[in-house]
Amino acid sequence: MVGFRPLLVTLAVTAPIHAGAFAEPVSSEERTLAEALFVEGKALADQGRFSEACPKLAESHRIDPGAGVLLNLAICHEGEGRLAAAWGEFREARALSNTEGRQDRVDLATEHIVALEPRLSFVAISLEGGLPVGATLSVDGAPFPMTLVGTETPLDPGTHVIDVAAAGHRSTQITFEVGAPGLTKSVRIPPLESLPTLSPGTLTTTGAVLSVAGGVGLAVGVGAAIVAATKLSESDEECAFGCTSEGVTLSEEALAAATVSTVGFVAGGFLAAGGITFLSVGAVMADGDATLLLVGTGVSLTVGF
Repeated sequence: MVGFRPLLVTLAVTAPIHAGAFAEPVSSEERTLAEALFVEGKALADQGRFSEACPKLAESHRIDPGAGVLLNLAICHEGEGRLAAAWGEFREARALSNTEGRQDRVDLATEHIVALEPRLSFVAISLEGGLPVGATLSVDGAPFPMTLVGTETPLDPGTHVIDVAAAGHRSTQITFEVGAPGLTKSVRIPPLESLPTLSPGTLTTTGAVLSVAGGVGLAVGVGAAIVAATKLSESDEECAFGCTSEGVTLSEEALAAATVSTVGFVAGGFLAAGGITFLSVGAVMADGDATLLLVGTGVSLTVGF
């Protein structure tokens, strides 16, 4: 298994670093910024201030990728204790330096790679029963290639998080600890739980009930509005030459009826809209063109054409 480890670092650790190599051509302004970040980052690293230096070197390499800045970033990460990241960066820097004919850099990177290998920790991720087609797997927010599942992969000591997701299934998150150098942490991912689906019949029935309830709410709103208008008119008559107690009572009753009318219209409109939506989705599902999944406290609609 050890023979596979150098390759794994290049794949699993350095992918975000060398992605910049495929970016658009670097402008003179960007090159100047990258150089400034490099100079500042290297100065900080020389002072042992690795936590401040590494982000600057990483950003410099992202803007203007090159073997020189990548070597310095690897040295910085090594000083910071991020040995898995450093090893992967040294390997990539060695490959770039070899292409450029810089044997001095090749020798430097190789020296660090050999020294780092016995200090690395590993994780071996395995599956219990496989994953659905299209499932995604990430470690600490970074994509983890499915091709590496079942193989030891370098990872720095500490707490890490695996996230697994797939359409139509409940997502899974696993937190684990990677221990001392030379040790391998095994992590097994259980089968993802399928999300329940709503049938067309259930949606149609629910839609009909909501529509009826919405109609009732709207009817109440209309009736209450008529009552409010009538009471208000009667109150105006009573209060034409100074309000009587009867006029005040009618005014209060008009206000109460108006409040009921507003609630009826809002609730009725909301329920009616929901009912129409459920009926429409149910009709689409009945034709086999969609699937509705329950997701937590909500739903997810997948439509196919």
